[in-house]
Amino acid sequence: MHEKENGFPVNYIYFGLLFFALATLQVYHVVLIGSTSLFILGMYSALAVLESFIEIAALAFISMFLLSRGKTLLHRIYLCAVILLFFLQVIDFAIVRLMDVSAWRWIELVFQETLANFIEMIYAANVDLFVCLAAVLATIGLIAVNQLFFSVLNKICKKRPWNFSSKKAMSFCLLSLVTIGIADVSLYVTQESEASFIYAKALPWKRSLLDPKQDVIEMKSYLKDPKSCMVGLNQMDSNLFSLERKPDLFLFITESMRADFLTQEVTPTLAQFRSEHHEFPKALSITNGTHKTWFSLFYSLYPFYWTKYQPSGWSQGGAPLNLLKKMGYQINVYASSRLSYYAMDEVLFGKKGSFVDNLHEFRLEQSLTASETDALAFQKLCDDVESSEQKGGRVFIVFIESTHFNYSWPQDKEPLFQPVQGKIDYLELICARKSLDAVKNRYKNALNYVDNLFASFQKTLKAKGLWEDSVVVFTADHGEEFNENGCMFHASGLSLPQLQVPLYIKLAQDRLAVPLDCSRGASQMDIFPTLFHYLVGEDVLASLFHGESLFGFGKRNYQIGARYNASQAPSEFYIKKDEYRMTVEFSNPRDIFHSRSLNVKSILDESGQKIPFSPSFVQSQFGEALDQLFSLP
Repeated sequence: MHEKENGFPVNYIYFGLLFFALATLQVYHVVLIGSTSLFILGMYSALAVLESFIEIAALAFISMFLLSRGKTLLHRIYLCAVILLFFLQVIDFAIVRLMDVSAWRWIELVFQETLANFIEMIYAANVDLFVCLAAVLATIGLIAVNQLFFSVLNKICKKRPWNFSSKKAMSFCLLSLVTIGIADVSLYVTQESEASFIYAKALPWKRSLLDPKQDVIEMKSYLKDPKSCMVGLNQMDSNLFSLERKPDLFLFITESMRADFLTQEVTPTLAQFRSEHHEFPKALSITNGTHKTWFSLFYSLYPFYWTKYQPSGWSQGGAPLNLLKKMGYQINVYASSRLSYYAMDEVLFGKKGSFVDNLHEFRLEQSLTASETDALAFQKLCDDVESSEQKGGRVFIVFIESTHFNYSWPQDKEPLFQPVQGKIDYLELICARKSLDAVKNRYKNALNYVDNLFASFQKTLKAKGLWEDSVVVFTADHGEEFNENGCMFHASGLSLPQLQVPLYIKLAQDRLAVPLDCSRGASQMDIFPTLFHYLVGEDVLASLFHGESLFGFGKRNYQIGARYNASQAPSEFYIKKDEYRMTVEFSNPRDIFHSRSLNVKSILDESGQKIPFSPSFVQSQFGEALDQLFSLP
């Protein structure tokens, strides 16, 4: 069937409404980013409208084409795809606003997950499975309503038809593309590349036609696969495993605990603990997500190597706990967090938890809140300490969950910090973000509750007479952001709020001749090398780990950490040295071990001001760190 001279009628009301809704959403997204320049704001708003128009015009043309050829069934299927595409645009708006990652990238990550990991991701996000089921049913209902909606509007349009030909479609699209090109050129010559990346995420196509110039660092070699730490461990001198003293070791790993929120008002016990012992105020998290931080902590390896130690090909867990077992330590784990998250129980503790003598998991029952499982974990820890006559030779690892969003504390107690929201209003946070104080108060109440639990542990240990002879380490897996850099919570970017974590260390009564250097940068990766230096008396295990002992003057004068990337190896990372922090991304993010170039995303000073890219500056400031990272065995 040939196209009529004037084209075929199109359901202009239906697609007009879609265009209006999509363009309004995208322009609103641009406006929410904000700008000191009305020119930039106006140009990106125009791009949002034009890209939305081309997208909807293309969808309308396909619809007209199918109907004109009598493909009714195929058109119904097509309408399902149209409404799902629009629905994904709405989800994309929400995810970019909260986590700075597009829905398309998120879908890609989800499809790379196992079913078990996907379910654990839902649990980690505190999304009820019944809510997910309701969302699926609502989507099915939306598809059905959309079919009826199109049919009704199509009948109305037939009364006042507007013909849409391929010639008209091409003319409109070409005009829009030319306009987009003019806008792109104007923005390309007047705008910084970093800002263009931020605004591009608010556009329907997630990019402009002219990509901004990308600053690139070329490396001389690839990031190398690590040698197995177990090989070096099995070759160690057996005398190292005969310790003269084996103080009890307590390691507390808290969820989403941001260091600058631990004040005398919010967490008085931890504030006092910090002042009486050793604090590392320059500590930055090794990642801004949970599972890779746990990996780096318990393996003392950079998070890039996460994929090399999965249970499918590695069953021995991390070298540090293996070494402690060889030293005669008993390993006890108290987990309020879900250790099944990314199969971390096997990743950390070996197949079937072979390194762990006593494993207590309290989050297996989904009906319990995080504050309830934290209380159970601390109660079991205190009961075990009180009921045992053993002194020394034990490791106690405690995973704490209350400070993970939605932030939890006992609801039968009056919250210390008010006003608070009954539940976090995610819709409001995606849009206006006017309730941040109420969200922060929820967070503070959860912090205060964890502080109370830590106080009960401290009281128990002192009453048992074990406090002075025990080593206590308190840290977190990452920080938490409250819109300081445009995002919420964590796993969304390498901003300082998502990276600044507490790292407090209390040693036993005896001291090494070399003191802890609390003025240096540190991360969770340095905890076990520091403990081994303390136990052995000298730093003879340095070759096993990427982390360093925090005793004495360190060889490493920089910090490296990576961004959350679900089950994949991290492709974006930062290097912090002195007052400068550079964020880069592998040019081949899907295969970082075969990528020898790095795209520079930003270089910032301590005040957050952008430093212009300069190869000589990068080499002088970060060259040593890059050379060592890309030469690691």
